[in-house]
Amino acid sequence: TFSPEPDDAKERMLLEKEFTRDQIQYYYFARMAHQWNRIPGRKLNFETYMHHAQKHDASTSGWKKYDFSLDHMKAVHESIFKKPFEYTDEKLLYNAINPMAEKRSVVNEVSKRSSEIRDLHIVKMIEKYLKDGYSIFIEYGHSHVVIQEPLLRKLCAKIK
Repeated sequence: TFSPEPDDAKERMLLEKEFTRDQIQYYYFARMAHQWNRIPGRKLNFETYMHHAQKHDASTSGWKKYDFSLDHMKAVHESIFKKPFEYTDEKLLYNAINPMAEKRSVVNEVSKRSSEIRDLHIVKMIEKYLKDGYSIFIEYGHSHVVIQEPLLRKLCAKIK
């Protein structure tokens, strides 16, 4: 099995062509904060959970001089949303990371571009494995299927 997700540093490098590091990191931060809210019977408190996530981001991002701290993310949140960060505001966090949300912020634009980068990378990897003769089974969420299916149909027609 193989999960064809793009490398974190490469995705961030592509996102930096359009967005600031604060906007990009806040998107990843909000995704993890939203994920924490969805954990049944949370064993880790929010600060501990986010510390681990931010430590991971610091090690995989390729960004040597960036403040991944919770305090900095709270400040970025306030600058974008003009209100204090509330880690239990699951609705705001979901809407912030949703690339299709009606009420938009720059974070939604980062999310949308991240999805596009991921979809293109995933389809390229599927193409590679098909050309190498592998049997392919794909399982992705519905929002990715909408983008990937037409590309995969064209790819399969080209390979036949």
